[in-house]
Amino acid sequence: MARQMMGEKSFYKELQNDPRSTDDYIFQNISYWEVRPEYEDLEIVMYIDPAIKAGKRNDYSAVTIIGRHEKTGQMYVLDGQIYKLLPDDLFQVIIEKLPLIPVEKIGFEATQAQSYMKQKFEESLWEHQIFISVDEVNSKGQKHERIITLEPDIKRGFILFNPMNVSYNNQVRDYNKGAKHDDAPDSLYGAVQLVQGVQKLKFYDRSLLF
Repeated sequence: MARQMMGEKSFYKELQNDPRSTDDYIFQNISYWEVRPEYEDLEIVMYIDPAIKAGKRNDYSAVTIIGRHEKTGQMYVLDGQIYKLLPDDLFQVIIEKLPLIPVEKIGFEATQAQSYMKQKFEESLWEHQIFISVDEVNSKGQKHERIITLEPDIKRGFILFNPMNVSYNNQVRDYNKGAKHDDAPDSLYGAVQLVQGVQKLKFYDRSLLF
């Protein structure tokens, strides 16, 4: 728990007396937003990277909600979370979030068993009368090479993080090529790619899309 809350770099340096080379960490400094634009001025997407199995020894599921300002292109992580939950419990958490933030599109990482999970997630949305487009994403190439493309935008503060998302932010800051957990930065990459491809429609009835 201490390692998760402090971040691995601080944990090993301060509590384990094992300072790790800062060169190993790609996202040394992340910037936070204090005030964000109104939702109506943002293009907002959610990206879900679900773990196939839940439990202490398995990967986290990561969910990133990101907003891109229409005029400036500035990106805000509105909510970033990592979970160790069974799929049905994860879907319930997400469904509870959706009425709070006007997400326009959802990207769902779907490789191997995750494709079936996407289908179950869409069924859960329909059961709750939530009509949002869900894109199946099959990521290509090496994960590390994808994640490190975020470095320039994070370094110059073009992606701003929510200061309340401590565990998620720590996993991003602790990312390195040999990181045990990379779910948060991988989900962030997917969200950035998704929001950059969204063309906002000012006036439409969501029910007409289905």
